[in-house]
Amino acid sequence: MAIVLDDNDALNNSCQLVNVVTWCVAAGIPNLTLYDHQGILKQNLVTLKRELEARRDFFFGSKKRYQYKFVDSPIQNVERHMKLNVNVNGIVDGLCGAPVDTSSVRICVTSAEDGQETIIKILQKLALQINNEKGLNDTLDLMEEGSPCQNGKTDIINFKLLLDDNGNIQKTKIHKLLENTLSQVNGQYWPPPDFILKFGNPTVWTGFLPWHMRYSEILFTGCSLSNFNFGTFIKSLDKFNQCGRRFGK
Repeated sequence: MAIVLDDNDALNNSCQLVNVVTWCVAAGIPNLTLYDHQGILKQNLVTLKRELEARRDFFFGSKKRYQYKFVDSPIQNVERHMKLNVNVNGIVDGLCGAPVDTSSVRICVTSAEDGQETIIKILQKLALQINNEKGLNDTLDLMEEGSPCQNGKTDIINFKLLLDDNGNIQKTKIHKLLENTLSQVNGQYWPPPDFILKFGNPTVWTGFLPWHMRYSEILFTGCSLSNFNFGTFIKSLDKFNQCGRRFGK
């Protein structure tokens, strides 16, 4: 599930956001994406964590069956964990990401930089390495030197696999590389939300992660976060449960 806030809600309604997150936990939602355009939630992450822990103790007392686990956002994952290996078809085979802990409620706090800027970051790394490495060796390492990798592997891109017989870069291979990289950042590391709650102006998405919206059911609340209560939350979940999943071509 994802909660998309406008800047005003992210800045002024953190207490109500904590309530909504707690309701999501009580409803058994294991993965939760929180989004605001400017990254206000990211800037106040320490406070958000503290308030969530306090509210958890208030709601559930000593019966704490879960822990909050904050995971890296997509752009953080690209910068810190991603190691790629391209096979002969130009398909990305490997991604190092934080392991899934099913005993925790996983929360990913995102902003506009995790959308288009993630794509730009991947392409910048690829372009930089192509510029630096072309003609010097046959491999490309998209990771910055010293970046950690969870499983300890150091995978590389075979540079020759991105070239045609004349030594020119194939646009289709670059496109496939980017497509599969985003797929792994999105899918293996963090699943796309089945359900998105959108607060504020329904026509303004302010850079929400584009590859997180393809198959998501979107509900426009028609109100600010401050006016969103528990009854409305339950009705929203009920509306989602009544939706049929249809995949277009």
